[in-house]
Amino acid sequence: MFGISEGGYGSQRLASFYADYLAGAGPMAGGEPLRNAPAENLCQTAFSLITGELDRGFYRNQLTQRTKERLDSLKKLYPEEYNHRVMLEEGKGHAMTYTLTTPWLKQFSRKAQPKHFRWENYEMDGLKRNAFYNLEVLQEDTEERCDYEFDIQGNEVHLTVSEVKYIITERDPMYGIELNNTREYKDAKHGAVRIYLSEELADLKRPVKVYLNGKLFSTSRPQLKRTTLAQSCALFADPLRLFPACIDVKW
Repeated sequence: MFGISEGGYGSQRLASFYADYLAGAGPMAGGEPLRNAPAENLCQTAFSLITGELDRGFYRNQLTQRTKERLDSLKKLYPEEYNHRVMLEEGKGHAMTYTLTTPWLKQFSRKAQPKHFRWENYEMDGLKRNAFYNLEVLQEDTEERCDYEFDIQGNEVHLTVSEVKYIITERDPMYGIELNNTREYKDAKHGAVRIYLSEELADLKRPVKVYLNGKLFSTSRPQLKRTTLAQSCALFADPLRLFPACIDVKW
């Protein structure tokens, strides 16, 4: 998915919002405030953002640079899982070189059931997603956003759930555009999720251990059910995400 200018903003937002359905995204001549398009969600989605070095309208060049900095820092933490190419094209304004995007994106394939991902569940037009990859939100009791980090190795599932508070550190005085921020994380107090499982993710013939925020939550052998298969089909509408088992986690 890609777009130019206004479509650059839209494709950057949608790339973060619907990352679990995309192999890649390539906004051009855009640059969103990161609160509108959290970079963490692109953990398994290839992302190209090119903006002209001289494209100063609505701070597009500055906001593109902020996105690069955030993704560069995530790449250092997860070198195998973030694939991005964010750049300011030298000497270009709003009309940059559009033909650079699709040749880079086409080398990537979609990962429908990754064993690790990050998801900051945020609103778009007043609505939040209720699921991401193989995680379904059953309850979110917070005025802040929730950040989920999912990791599965062997038959151990590690889930970290945090509340995210944004602190604005730089804002444009004319339009009120949020140019930079920091974030504070703390363990989520109350909530519930459903973790869907398949043979691609774990050995369903053996018990699965679930750790929540570093503590053992449960150990159980997943039950294979047709109803779970049907629920995942209805939830994701995705032929690559059909799950016969699930585990509910409440805190």
